[in-house]
Amino acid sequence: MVETGMTEDFDRSYETTDALFGCDPERIVCAHVDLLPASGDVLDIGCGQGRNALCLARRGRPVVAVDPSEVAVDTVARAATAEGLPVSTVRSGFAELTDPETPFAGVVVVGLIQMLPPQEVDRLVASIRRWTTAGSVLFLVAWTTEDPRYREIAATWSPLGRGSYRAGDGRVRTFLPPGAAIELVPGWEVVEHVEGLGEWHHHGDDPAERHGFVELVARRR
Repeated sequence: MVETGMTEDFDRSYETTDALFGCDPERIVCAHVDLLPASGDVLDIGCGQGRNALCLARRGRPVVAVDPSEVAVDTVARAATAEGLPVSTVRSGFAELTDPETPFAGVVVVGLIQMLPPQEVDRLVASIRRWTTAGSVLFLVAWTTEDPRYREIAATWSPLGRGSYRAGDGRVRTFLPPGAAIELVPGWEVVEHVEGLGEWHHHGDDPAERHGFVELVARRR
């Protein structure tokens, strides 16, 4: 799960930056929203300021937007209320969520895996399996070992497992090796799988950066 100190950092960032991770939803969410089953909620884990949750809701999909940051969920709730969108918010880490009464039609996991140690990645994957059913769609974006900072982090941080490291201040960074995203959902139908190097971008006033990334859209069989 995301550490308390990191949640407080996100609270401060969200308070001072309107679109910390940009305004646009992830490309794969927009491109494949029509794959979702006709009914059922979509779970957005680590929703941030809501760029993916609000996009899905504008397309008529009910969304449960979850984030441990109070500022994040308040921001999403205000935006959804202002537009009359079907979004419910939950201030929580994924590990504290209770199992839904009915399976989710889809799950969005964008920018979360890189902050989780390996055992929490495993816990997340197990939770996604419990929360979905045949036909449910996973939208996943994570960092890979092609990330420009990977070698530096691997050489200077303490190893936690394959591609995963912890800094002295407690921060965790986990990078998926090539093809590892597909390994997270064995038996699922891979609809789209892209790995590469992203474009330069800023988060608020932070220096420009770019990441090695994987985009995965998979449908449970």
